[in-house]
Amino acid sequence: MDDQKIKLDVSDWNIHLEKRKRNRMKITVKLNKEQAEGFKAFQQNVKPPEIGDDEFLKLVFFNGVQRMNEELYKMAQQYVEDHGDELAASGVNIIEDEDGIVVERQTVASSEEVEPTDEK
Repeated sequence: MDDQKIKLDVSDWNIHLEKRKRNRMKITVKLNKEQAEGFKAFQQNVKPPEIGDDEFLKLVFFNGVQRMNEELYKMAQQYVEDHGDELAASGVNIIEDEDGIVVERQTVASSEEVEPTDEK
């Protein structure tokens, strides 16, 4: 397989979101000729033949959502690491477990010390 770089710039795509009944939604992406050619080249190079076009689009979309969620989680963890003292001073309990750092806000309005819970 030849090494190719495919540029897929989504900054000026025309995307519409339509909310529907029963917690459903429809996402429409309109591409111009150049954008469509770029996406087709991307799809031809990475889509397995046993997966249909619709299923491939869902995979691309949800993998993008998952990647974005992971990046946001890393950013939140980094913020907690960088600003732990400030958060603690403002009443935010920082609990670290085997899954990473979990931030929990203390909701008791008394001066009594409250033990953190393991609830998630």
